[in-house]
Amino acid sequence: MVTAADQVKSDAAQGNILSILAADIGSVYTRAVLIDEVDGQFRLMARAQALTTAEPPISDTSVGLGRVLTDIGTLVGRTFYTPSEGVLHGERADGEGADVFVATASGGRPMKALIVGLTPDISLVSGRRALASTYIDVVGMVNYSDNRSTEENVNLILSQHPDLIVVVGGTDFGALEPMKTMLRTVQLALDLAHGHPPAILYAGQ
Repeated sequence: MVTAADQVKSDAAQGNILSILAADIGSVYTRAVLIDEVDGQFRLMARAQALTTAEPPISDTSVGLGRVLTDIGTLVGRTFYTPSEGVLHGERADGEGADVFVATASGGRPMKALIVGLTPDISLVSGRRALASTYIDVVGMVNYSDNRSTEENVNLILSQHPDLIVVVGGTDFGALEPMKTMLRTVQLALDLAHGHPPAILYAGQ
């Protein structure tokens, strides 16, 4: 399967890409750079930044993105964004737009995750280690061996308002009943939750 990144590399190698517009939406600032092909080499042509507009009263990151792309356009005398069309994809005959537009988001709060497993010294440790390299805060852990009642575990899950519940542990033909018990606890919490329910990721052992 050819990914978007592979296609960009291929197009660049064939000389089909002459301009790249890149933006990063951070928690405070939205930044953008324009890279253009000049005399056979890619060079940084312009950069700009504007305040990120993810928070109230605007609560729309596209507003800040539009501002920073407009500023880039002003610096080089080209248009990369209009309120009616948004980001102009593909460089046009009149020089407006860019061949490639890429954007990343480094702002916003980390995703909140709660880990559910069988044993604290194996399952939960493995789950926490797996999540350590991601932009995730572990806000709670529930395990079969902690002697809490089902009601207490459900209340813990509901009180943390996780975006993601990661279920870890269990092996083929292993401890099925304990795992079923934990899954029933998760299901009960989902049934009682208000608003948008958390996503469930079963990671296994």
